[in-house]
Amino acid sequence: MVWLKKDGEKLLWREGEDLINGERFFAMEQLCYSDAITQSVNRRAIAVFDYLQKAHPDMQEDEIARLMGYTLPAIERIRSAELAQDDGFEDEEEESGAAGGYDFS
Repeated sequence: MVWLKKDGEKLLWREGEDLINGERFFAMEQLCYSDAITQSVNRRAIAVFDYLQKAHPDMQEDEIARLMGYTLPAIERIRSAELAQDDGFEDEEEESGAAGGYDFS
């Protein structure tokens, strides 16, 4: 395997005949990948949004999204993507009333 590294971080590598963009892969991994130990940025964004929504019930959803540096359409896309990827995500939300099993009540 051939790696191109900068400051110890893998930037590019070959997977067979294909050249893999490591910077893009690792950025998407941080945004999207969750397991029993690690929560993705997207999942944490939904948890923060839900927390702020409960903490500030007088605020509109688009205001809450802006408060945390997002847009409401981005939050909605992330929530849809999370629901589509995680079998237990939807059930946990229905049971606890919070995304990803987080309950901030």
